[in-house]
Amino acid sequence: MSGNSGSMANSPTRAEAMTFQSSVAGAVIPWLRGMHRVPGNLVWYGDFAAIEHRKRVGGKGGGGSTSISYTYTSSLVMIACHGPVQDIPRVWKGKSQTTRAALKLSLLTGAIGQAQWSGLAAKGAQNIGYSGLAGVAVAAYDLGDSSSVENHSFEVRHASAYTTVATSPDIDPVPAVRELMTDVHRGAAVPTDLLGDWSSWSQSCVANGLLMSPLLLTQTPAHDALSLITTLTNAAVVWSEGKIKVRSYFDQAVTANGATYTPDTVPVYQLDDSCYLTTGNNAPLRVALKTSDDRFNSVTVEYKDRSNGYNIATVTAKDLTDISATGVRQMGIITAHWICDAQVARLVAEIKKQRSLLVVGEYTIRLPWHYALIECMDLLTLSDSVLQMLNVPVRVISIVEESDEELLIVCEDYPPGVASAPRYPAQVPAGFASDA
Repeated sequence: MSGNSGSMANSPTRAEAMTFQSSVAGAVIPWLRGMHRVPGNLVWYGDFAAIEHRKRVGGKGGGGSTSISYTYTSSLVMIACHGPVQDIPRVWKGKSQTTRAALKLSLLTGAIGQAQWSGLAAKGAQNIGYSGLAGVAVAAYDLGDSSSVENHSFEVRHASAYTTVATSPDIDPVPAVRELMTDVHRGAAVPTDLLGDWSSWSQSCVANGLLMSPLLLTQTPAHDALSLITTLTNAAVVWSEGKIKVRSYFDQAVTANGATYTPDTVPVYQLDDSCYLTTGNNAPLRVALKTSDDRFNSVTVEYKDRSNGYNIATVTAKDLTDISATGVRQMGIITAHWICDAQVARLVAEIKKQRSLLVVGEYTIRLPWHYALIECMDLLTLSDSVLQMLNVPVRVISIVEESDEELLIVCEDYPPGVASAPRYPAQVPAGFASDA
């Protein structure tokens, strides 16, 4: 019948409002230095519109029906992290990777006092500049046939990227962590006069190529961030003279990446039987050795691989000679998501493996109070006539000031060269690729 020619078919319900999954009130604003992948958080949307599409579905002799479908658009503002940033070159929309330019996203650099986005000009009280917050904004963003915003994440290139080495977006992590410790707005507000000179630690990181992109996605205690970065950069925190000092374990002079690191390898004291104090029947110098179970010959580091969309990847350093002789002893996986380069992750794994295998002795001594100038990480030499030790080099790892004006000092082996590692080439994981 000709009367059926105008009938409708396949008409979905039109959405009247947008739904979303990635807008969290009160969420921590990520803190970033270098370049990393950061999840976006939707902070504003408006101008939601449904666009009707009609399609004639066939039929002979004037019959058939009209199919109606809808696509949707909306204006959005998504925040990634604290600014300022240089750019957001890559965007992950749902499961697909694209670019900011392809999606026509305007960049919010996150400068303090940045101007309001033009799409908010007529929005009254909603017309704010999001000072200090970096992200993207877009008008009439194509949502497809769904009224929801897919999850977005952004590769954010912070203003600090490429400032340490011109060819790498990763940076020297030491100034970043120092800033995090002292920043009164986003950090721990530690007074700067409580921090010692960290320049030697910084030089050790740059010269040895330990460059990273620090990223905090959650609230983190400052001491945890400092502990993490010292673990990954082969260093240790020392509290001395009323200051937080950081000293590196690296024991080889290195010049690279525009920096020169020269380790202090001179012992501060040569100690012998005449220096030690004894208590009761205890030996003046006690030695403890690691058990074989505590000497790991396989170390795995988990990092975020920039070449594979910042997906989690691992590298493993193994001592094949020790494994063939005694079997595999695997250390727990070291989580290092601030590392985005396979070569850096492998260097960290090699250093951890070498220290675990070759630093095996622990030495405990007691000294009188006039040795109070000794600090943790200082080098000493120990001699003992009973143990037939002569000028054995050690590194101080613990000092306890006891009530009877004695110093209980614990040291570890100091075999030269163990704290530095060769640069083995690392195969970069390519990730999954379907065979079309």
